[in-house]
Amino acid sequence: MTEGEKEQIKLRATFHNGVGVACVAVGGLAPTVALISKQMDMVTIYQVMLLFMGGLLVGWLFHMRGVFILGEIDNPLDLGRVKRMNIVLSGVVAVLFGLIYYLTHYYGQR
Repeated sequence: MTEGEKEQIKLRATFHNGVGVACVAVGGLAPTVALISKQMDMVTIYQVMLLFMGGLLVGWLFHMRGVFILGEIDNPLDLGRVKRMNIVLSGVVAVLFGLIYYLTHYYGQR
C-alpha cells in the first residue's frame, strides 16, 4: 500500500469521525442546552432525552466506522463486515430521522 492510499484512508476515517462529532453536538448537546436555557416551549423531557440518546448513538456509530476504516491500513478489507456495518449505520440513521420527524410534526398535535 502506497503512502497516498494510506493518507486517503486516514482522510476517510477523519471525515467519519467529524460527522460523528457533529451528530453528538447537534443531536445530543444542542437540544439539551436549548431545554436548559428554556428556548424550547413544546418539547418534553422525553423528547430531549430521545434526541440526546439518538445523537450519541449515531455519533458513536460514525466514530466506530472511522476506527474501522483506520483498520484498513494494517488489515485487508472484509467486504462482508463492511456491508453489515453500512446496513446497521443506515438503519439507525433512518430510524432516528423518522423518529425526529414524528416528534416534530405529529407528537405535539395530540
